Amino acid sequence: MLPNPNKFKNHTLELVKSEHHSSYSATTNDIDLNDYHTNLLKAKEQQQNLAMGNDTITNPTILLYELFNMKLLRSFDNSISAIFNKYIGYSKKYKSLTISLIADDVKTITIRKATNKSNEIVKWKTYGSKKFIPTKINSDDKFIFLASGMSEFILFEMFEFSYILLQSDGMYRNISKETIGQCKDKTIVILADNDDTFKSIIPPLKEMFNLLKMIVIDFEKVLNKKLLKGYDFRDFCNEINNKKEILKILENEIIKGLKDV
Repeated sequence: MLPNPNKFKNHTLELVKSEHHSSYSATTNDIDLNDYHTNLLKAKEQQQNLAMGNDTITNPTILLYELFNMKLLRSFDNSISAIFNKYIGYSKKYKSLTISLIADDVKTITIRKATNKSNEIVKWKTYGSKKFIPTKINSDDKFIFLASGMSEFILFEMFEFSYILLQSDGMYRNISKETIGQCKDKTIVILADNDDTFKSIIPPLKEMFNLLKMIVIDFEKVLNKKLLKGYDFRDFCNEINNKKEILKILENEIIKGLKDV
């Protein structure tokens, strides 16, 4: 469990540790997840047909392990299959995994690896809205995680974080005033990509969330070593490859960050 920022007003390091486990069932909050998922699949199929052809299907499980290594996935004690079933699909045309971003309906489907007319590899080819920003802010959560990237969206769902997800760095401009308002009295935790483009958006993000606490987690400082350009939260999770250890490291970095706020 991540720390309560109110405990750090006087920089005390006393924490109350607890574990939170959740599981998925057939019904949650009076919603029939089976019916809900069926409707989502229909909506996904309408857009995903744009990206599909008639080629032989590659084993999607192997492609999933390219995103998240097996050891990392097995470290999750809560069910993550429901997340994969809801958000991850497959493009037969490109033999690639897809990720769907969903609000009331499917807003965006992105293909992890596609090709353009020149047969060059295109990462995260987009159908639908590139500007759509998936957001989940639970009223009881004190921390809102912010990152850029499609894999990070799945990780945020797996970790059950409150989050603001940018499809790409420049999309921060589309964060709504409503979303900013939902973050009142909370702390924004930015999981920074190791590149100049992402670092360039940190100052305008701080200005955008002007009156809010903000912590920037730099993975080079966390791991105390030089990292490749573009190293991101997905790379970090795959390197640590254990849910509890990842949460422990994030908690320690947040504690440090709160002392400096």
